[in-house]
Amino acid sequence: MRRDRKFFLILFILLGSFFYFNQDRQCYGADVISIGMAPDITGRSSEVSIPWMEGIKDYFRYINDQGGINGSKIDLTVTDCQKEIVQEVAAYKRYLRVKSPVMFFNFDTGAALTISKMAAKDKVVQMAGSMAGTFGDASKRPYSFLVGTNYERQIEGLFDYGVLEFKGKGDKPTFAVGYPDTTYGKFCANMCNEILERKKLKKVESVIVATRILDARVQMAKIMRANPDFFVLFGTEPTIANVMKDAQRVGISFERTRFLVPINALSRKVITLGGEVVESLVGASPFSDWNDTDVSGIQLIQEVSKKYHPEITYQSPWYVYGFSSAMIVAEGLKRIPKNQEISGESLKEALLTLNKFDCMGLISPTTYTATDHSGGRGVKLFSPNVKKNILEPVTDWIYID
Repeated sequence: MRRDRKFFLILFILLGSFFYFNQDRQCYGADVISIGMAPDITGRSSEVSIPWMEGIKDYFRYINDQGGINGSKIDLTVTDCQKEIVQEVAAYKRYLRVKSPVMFFNFDTGAALTISKMAAKDKVVQMAGSMAGTFGDASKRPYSFLVGTNYERQIEGLFDYGVLEFKGKGDKPTFAVGYPDTTYGKFCANMCNEILERKKLKKVESVIVATRILDARVQMAKIMRANPDFFVLFGTEPTIANVMKDAQRVGISFERTRFLVPINALSRKVITLGGEVVESLVGASPFSDWNDTDVSGIQLIQEVSKKYHPEITYQSPWYVYGFSSAMIVAEGLKRIPKNQEISGESLKEALLTLNKFDCMGLISPTTYTATDHSGGRGVKLFSPNVKKNILEPVTDWIYID
């Protein structure tokens, strides 16, 4: 009797294992295409991570409502990892073990660097909230892909703007840099140094500005003494608003020193938090803005957002980032030949067929090759209009090689 029970127990386990390990086999006609995501929902970068996450979720929901990808629905599993490297890496390992995902979205730069190596080994496509250009190097990270335009080109666009604005005033402009003491912040600071050296521009000061800093008067006093023409500052909207308020308190003139910021601080929220103080800043974005209503992709975003979030009347550039990322992934999935299994490997090969792919104007045209997964080359510059409560374009697309 015991032998019979033991036999049936073993048989049950074997059958269960068979069905478990085969239920997520991704092929056309299957129920789901499994995708994992590890955003920061309750951590220090939630201001930008949440809209990024919502953009991804909404576009996939929109695709599922249209019938999915050739009959297969996208199953997106989300875990709040609070921008903690350990948590994001653990989430990736868990998804790989339980869900067999074809791809994985993670948010933090440091975590993305770790996960990119694992993703290459596991043959899982990876996209990150981080736009660090290193993820576009296919020789080092063959399964990692960038959407939009990388931080390096955004930053270079800001320095080019400073040089152009200063043209005709005599000597070259001087710059100061402020950044958080994080992987992302150090990466951006190093990139600034590289650009400054290459363009033979002078840096007069560098200060560490913590994410969500509440009192930046000490740092701003150093900037005031250095008296730069432009201050390139890295941080999210609360950081920028608080720092600019403290800059005003210590006596910095925004006419004398212009503040330049990348995408992380470029949304209406910076107006809400900073008011008239932030009106003079200029930011670089790889995305079209919510108010670019002549852009077909923005028209779609407004339609989708109204459908799923009727109470929301504005979505930030980070929502556009997430929406565009999901659009790129969906396009890749559609391009997988119907006789092939949907897998990380087949998705990677499909993404490599994108050549000047147009995300309906949401980002600059996207091209991936066997050696370059950087995606786009274009940035737009915006400046807050406090009275209208919008970000007004300073330039159209600027392409940076």
